[in-house]
Amino acid sequence: MFSSSLSRRLHGIFNHSRSPTPRFNKPNPSPPSSATKKCNKSTAATPLTSEQRRFQNLVDRFIKNSESKRFRQNKGKYDYTVRVLAVRKNFSMIEDIIEAQKKYEEIKEEGFATRLIKLYGKAGMISHARKLFDELPALNCERTAQSFNALLASCVKCKEFDQVDKIFREVQQEVSIKADVISYNIVINAYCEMDALDKAILFFNDMEKNGMEPNLVTFNTLLTALYRKGQFLDGESIWALMENKNIAPDLISYNARLRGMILEKRIRDGIELLAEMEKKEIKPDVHSYNILIKGFCVDGDLEEAKKCYVKFKESEVVPNATTYKTLLPLLCEQGDFDFGLQLCKEAIDNGLVFHTAEVQRVVDGLAEVSKMEEAKELVELYNSNNYLKFKLKLPQNSTLGNLIKDGSDCIFLEFFYAYYGSSIRKRLLDSLRSVDSTLFEEIDELCEGTFVALRIRVLIGAVRLPVPYYTHLFTSVSLQLRNMFSSSLSRRLHGIFNHSRFPTPIFNKPNPSPPSSATNKCNKSTAATPLTAEQGLQKLVNKFIKNSESEKFRRKDSIYFSTVRLLALHKKFSMIEDIIEAQKKYEEIKEEGFATRLIKLYGKAGMFSHARKLFDELPELNCERTVKSFNALLTSCVNSKEFNQIETIFREVPQEVSIEADVISYNIVINACCEMDALDKAILFFNDMEKNGMEPNLVTFNTLLTALYSKGQFLDGESMWARMENKNIAPDLISYNARLRRMVLEKRIQDGIDLLAEMEEKAIKPNLDSYYILIKGFCEDGDLEQAKKWYYKLKENEVNPNASIYRTLLPLLCEKGDFDSALQLCKESFGCGIVFLAEEVKRVVDGLAEISKIEEAKDLVELYNSHSIFKLKLPQRST
Repeated sequence: MFSSSLSRRLHGIFNHSRSPTPRFNKPNPSPPSSATKKCNKSTAATPLTSEQRRFQNLVDRFIKNSESKRFRQNKGKYDYTVRVLAVRKNFSMIEDIIEAQKKYEEIKEEGFATRLIKLYGKAGMISHARKLFDELPALNCERTAQSFNALLASCVKCKEFDQVDKIFREVQQEVSIKADVISYNIVINAYCEMDALDKAILFFNDMEKNGMEPNLVTFNTLLTALYRKGQFLDGESIWALMENKNIAPDLISYNARLRGMILEKRIRDGIELLAEMEKKEIKPDVHSYNILIKGFCVDGDLEEAKKCYVKFKESEVVPNATTYKTLLPLLCEQGDFDFGLQLCKEAIDNGLVFHTAEVQRVVDGLAEVSKMEEAKELVELYNSNNYLKFKLKLPQNSTLGNLIKDGSDCIFLEFFYAYYGSSIRKRLLDSLRSVDSTLFEEIDELCEGTFVALRIRVLIGAVRLPVPYYTHLFTSVSLQLRNMFSSSLSRRLHGIFNHSRFPTPIFNKPNPSPPSSATNKCNKSTAATPLTAEQGLQKLVNKFIKNSESEKFRRKDSIYFSTVRLLALHKKFSMIEDIIEAQKKYEEIKEEGFATRLIKLYGKAGMFSHARKLFDELPELNCERTVKSFNALLTSCVNSKEFNQIETIFREVPQEVSIEADVISYNIVINACCEMDALDKAILFFNDMEKNGMEPNLVTFNTLLTALYSKGQFLDGESMWARMENKNIAPDLISYNARLRRMVLEKRIQDGIDLLAEMEEKAIKPNLDSYYILIKGFCEDGDLEQAKKWYYKLKENEVNPNASIYRTLLPLLCEKGDFDSALQLCKESFGCGIVFLAEEVKRVVDGLAEISKIEEAKDLVELYNSHSIFKLKLPQRST
């Protein structure tokens, strides 16, 4: 009855749904007429074809068409058909197609047979590819390096990397085939894909031992992998070897080296490399410019990034999506919305589209600088593209309701309330009470009769965030109470809200009637003129300097660090300098411990030049400089993220001051190299320690193990582990967790379980991170039973789950339909004061409703609504 085109359209709409069972059928009181019977015979015999039937028809047509020699020469049709079937996992149909080709004369030609082997590889059917390779002699087809390379390539395509080495070794012996340079290139590429770069280099060395000369492809494969993985020194060694062999680098080689230079923060060298390419008439492509632009953007150097972009366009290279998406965030961050607008227009004209949130940021920025016409124009341009699903809006007036309704990425909510009957005040306290009810009751008492402003930075997006769960994101909170709070209360507030700015009120209620004398008296005591942020911080600094006259106060490290951190957050570096300079007049400055503290304070504030200046001044302040203050200077360098200076300081300062670096000095520098992802340098410093007779300690090994395992250098990590054991340094919890994380990422979960057992044998109790790593591994593999088993084991061992555990388990429970366990998990998390996102709990509620557990769903909705300002509703019955 239906045409094939109509069938396809129906299939696209209903996505292969089952035929529904009608709830009710109308009875047919009269028997069908002969005409109706005739119609039924013709229509009931041909039902709507299923997806499987359509694919079977495709395969049947393909096999029929392949009887034509001309069709069999069309590689594109073979590749396309196999790809379509592989996407739908119709592997038996792929086998039917390829098996049907064996009857033709071309199967005796190795080129045709090689094509079939590769087709199996593209479909991920390595066992079938191997079987066909083994059958070739029976099909009168000679096997040479060509078909051998096709088998190796199939292995790589199937991601069966562990079999590549085995096939490479065994097949050559079994079939008497000698591997050629292409064979070696395939295996080297496989090891690079596995991140087993040590093995790749071993194979590279084997080539030369066996008299095989590497070619440009060999070098490019190694260079790309080494530079990308941050092994810059190894990459440079391979580059030098390539030049020694008179193999000229091409665009791929230069782009790989350029990426390595940018990762090493050597942008100037990268620019010179680009100039060298142009001298050699190798024209930089879009990837070359993108690498350089990204380097400038990461460094926050907008002017250079824009300059590079302009040169990019002058070179008649067309920017791609990566170019625009790299530049736009920095333009918005630095307030260059005009260039951001230009970039958006160019991208949309080129058919490239940003995420809605990215363009919305430009629109909001233009509106902020009163360029409403340009903002409107951008909104219309973006929304005029029919292929864009999400639409932009011009920003509304920034009332609280509009900001929430528009789903701004980040807004400031300011709540103002008085003691007498304000509903806003009540809602605020109710919503935050679950964080620390005692604390907010204490605030309530202190606020009696006063106007108070709580300024909360709330992240609002498409998903409404429950306040108690996200209190650690509320990073800009202040209380304008003019010294009403005790230091104890301030510390507790700091623990929740992490230092904030003093708010400027958005609105103030007018007072229409003149105040009475009683009101005036009250106002004098309670309604003094609010301090500005600048005045409030200056008052804090003056009070701090006054308090530091007390010797007891000067012993309080935490007060110094918390004050400096608050001022650094507001970029009040001159105030920090005032505080620290004021300490030099006290006797403690002659003690290296006190001086060391001040150096570290400068480091925490990111003021490294001041830290270095203070270190140089210590002799004038009658303070001896030893390795202790030297280590404080190194630490300040790391805290200030001045990684490029740390090696210079480490080498030069000990010679200038006659200080000998100790194990802590080396540990600081090794940690800095790891932070920079310069693991080669970190290992060089580690080797230097031993050369200089310095024994590495557990901290040294843990720093290196964490970096190596986290960066996927598993073999290097294992080598470092062996060196640690050879030195009789017992690994601790940090060491084991670093190794466990890598094992799970490498999909070696059973090895991870064995490692956990080894920890317990050595009386090292796994902590929350240990269990989280394992549970996350099982969840990513979709193994719910094992994930639940380890969750229960975590609780048996009296380890308290955290938000990450709950939020890792819940999606898998919902996916697998285990809504009873999901309900239990939600209840447990609420009991611990941890609240899921509304959409996560909604999924559990809907799941419970689907399996007719309405009461349980209702209980969960009520429980969630009692903990969150965002409310859930029970799903309606589906009519």
